[in-house]
Amino acid sequence: MKVKMTHDDQGRPRAVPETNDSRAALFARFLEMDVVDPTYVDALNEAAHDRKTAARRRAARHFSGNAHSVAIGTKRTLILSHVKPRTGPDAIAVPTADFLTLLHRWNRLISA
Repeated sequence: MKVKMTHDDQGRPRAVPETNDSRAALFARFLEMDVVDPTYVDALNEAAHDRKTAARRRAARHFSGNAHSVAIGTKRTLILSHVKPRTGPDAIAVPTADFLTLLHRWNRLISA
């Protein structure tokens, strides 16, 4: 899943899929709509790295943002849109490692 992350002409952080990938489009919407504060990134990152607790509970950590819910598991992360998009899926599951990679890239952009 490839997502281009940049600032637009007004300096706002933007995320767009690099290909015609509806999964990447949902992930990009999640970033733009819900991940606007580095503090939220810290909470998501902490939940993903809390391997001992997650493994012991065998349950995902859940977060709910403005437009999406996130369930972070030790191996997979589920992102669910609160509103059904016109096209594409309303939920995606991505490997947690990939989720963290994209999240870290986004955090660098919104923290700059």
